[in-house]
Amino acid sequence: MNPEEAAPPPDEPAAKEPAEQPAEPAVQAPPVAPRQAAPAGSHQAESAGSHQAAPGGDRSASNAADQSWTSQGEQPEGARSDHDFKTAIKNSKGIIVGDNATMTVIELPDGRQVTALRYHRSAAQLTEADQTFVQVPNFAEFVTTLRNERVVYECGEPGTGRRFLAERLAARAAAGQEVHGVHFPEKGVSLVDLARQDDLLVPDAGVVLELADPGTVTPALLDTFATLAAAVNAYLVIIGTQAGSSGASLSRYEIRPGLPDPESVLRRHLGFALRRRSACVGSCTVCGGACHPDFIERALDLPEIKEQLETHPRPASVADLAQALSCWDGEQGSLAAVLGRIRGRARDLAFTLVKGGRKDTSAPMEPRRQAVQIAYAAFVGYTLADVFHVGQQLYEILWAEQNSEADPDRVIFDGGVEEILSVPDQASLLRFDPADRPRRVRFVDVRMPFDILDVAWNDFDQGRPPVRRWLDRLVRQERPGIRLRAASVAGWLAAHDFDEVWRELIRPWALSESGDLRQAAAWAVDTATEEDRLLGPIRSRVREWARAARNSRLHDAAARAYGTRLGELFVREALDDLHLLAARADLNGSASIARTMQRLYLNHPAEIREELLTWMRDDLYRIQVHAARSLILIAVLAGEAPRSQWPRLLADMAADRGGADALVEPWRAALAGPTTGRRAWWVLHAWLRRADSDGELRKLLLPLCAEIFKPPLDGRARFTLRQWARECRSARELLTSL
Repeated sequence: MNPEEAAPPPDEPAAKEPAEQPAEPAVQAPPVAPRQAAPAGSHQAESAGSHQAAPGGDRSASNAADQSWTSQGEQPEGARSDHDFKTAIKNSKGIIVGDNATMTVIELPDGRQVTALRYHRSAAQLTEADQTFVQVPNFAEFVTTLRNERVVYECGEPGTGRRFLAERLAARAAAGQEVHGVHFPEKGVSLVDLARQDDLLVPDAGVVLELADPGTVTPALLDTFATLAAAVNAYLVIIGTQAGSSGASLSRYEIRPGLPDPESVLRRHLGFALRRRSACVGSCTVCGGACHPDFIERALDLPEIKEQLETHPRPASVADLAQALSCWDGEQGSLAAVLGRIRGRARDLAFTLVKGGRKDTSAPMEPRRQAVQIAYAAFVGYTLADVFHVGQQLYEILWAEQNSEADPDRVIFDGGVEEILSVPDQASLLRFDPADRPRRVRFVDVRMPFDILDVAWNDFDQGRPPVRRWLDRLVRQERPGIRLRAASVAGWLAAHDFDEVWRELIRPWALSESGDLRQAAAWAVDTATEEDRLLGPIRSRVREWARAARNSRLHDAAARAYGTRLGELFVREALDDLHLLAARADLNGSASIARTMQRLYLNHPAEIREELLTWMRDDLYRIQVHAARSLILIAVLAGEAPRSQWPRLLADMAADRGGADALVEPWRAALAGPTTGRRAWWVLHAWLRRADSDGELRKLLLPLCAEIFKPPLDGRARFTLRQWARECRSARELLTSL
């Protein structure tokens, strides 16, 4: 290319550049002005007639060797994951480890690599825990034992508040030091396997160790952990069960906590929930919480509450009761509906709803009832038009399975929907927000959609094949927002039957010729990783995709899958596999690697910048090209407050003296590349235009550009800057300095 040839302005179509390397085809340029990314998973723009290209997918429906960089270019940042659906999943689970968590891979002495979730409790979390904690009998003795012995083995069953108690024990014993947790969600990891892990414990801290299956625990084994804890001044609480012991007494280490008083637990949790909501439950002129104690005591005097505490005294159940009561208006007539939201009762309610009037759950369900309920549950948050559309398709599948006629004799939503989604003597399950235009499907209890899906999938023998076919049809035939949710539901179902869903849905999508379906496989992976116990199987299968012999589709699917929560949790492993994929010729035309690097940059900026420099210096040219593409997509990200008008790259490096110098080499490579140059010039033009109205940004950017435009780029830089100088002040200043 003539070095004096000007790059076209962003609003003009780009002509193809001749490729200087045969492996790198020409490129069509996209609009590249930096912008704030849309909320991930947003479907606010979805309408019944929308048929835009799928975010993260390809316009071409059949492209065995992905050409998304050359055929389509940069994708919108929005809708990378179904954020609303994933948030609802977290809310439906109740207790969550929290945001201060990272996944690590630990190599055991026998060579196995296992996944561990490490987390720490912030000061705010510890303060909140103190507000809701009720001591169990002998709590002070347990703290003394932990301080003296450095290790205790807590025997307790799930739902008894055992993790919460373990964290409080660790916090008290460590006396103000940090509290950390290590959780092994996969079975097959025992305490014996961890006895020689030097980096398992955190020095000068309280540590909670939880395993899916601790194996046989003996006093001698606990002696080993006590020695390890003393060596680093740590206090270790190991969560186990009575079945995990050897049968002999674990002597001085074992503690068997009883349950705390359920009424005391309800008082603490209900009081905290009311304060957090700033709820007034009296007739206060200015409510400062003075009405809360009377409300709590009135609730405790009700026979219905006493019965609930008697039948479900475990702390998890009582905390759920407190959360439900915090939304009660105090009227006796509405109490039944409030209690219906309690976790144990909610699933019973969902079962009654789905079952209808049938007694035999092995018999086929009534197609219309099943289609309405599943469509509403799966597409909660979507417009009624969308739900009607996808529900009709499920109705047709169910009808065809149970009847000889090809088409049902009625449409799905021709009246009576409210009856199908209601239970006798219960308040309405649905709510409608007046601000929604158009109207959207919403449930009063955010957990109810998952209970309905759970019941339809697990409790009715004939439900699974039609649901699988329905999700597959939606992913293969529908517009982006529908595909996104269908894939997300498939990922959620993987938590119930991982092998079946992976075999029947996720892997076939990954093997598809369509980039849209390969992206659906990545979306399903994204949602499935919300279940920690699936991280091991998912990791191994995606790594198999990345290493598959001569299979460009699986390679592309692996690159996309690492652009999800999987890659964020295992960023080093993701970067290693992305480097391997970048070296493969079958992804020469693909933008998947670059998009994944862009996604990972959001939470791991330092690691990604370092990796890009490594790739830029690689001997293999195609790896350098993928690095340049990644830089371009990262460069379009907008910064965060207070530098929301800055490019994210510069905003992240502004506080690092000399840090911007690390961008010189990548930018020079991107500007000179045959498949990246045109787009890179456009992005740089957008950066300079942003600097026109920001003196601080201009002060940082102009010296950086001066370094980037040194020979051999100086000739084209001068010519291009002359074109930009007509409307860009920063370009004029830069031109005079060259």
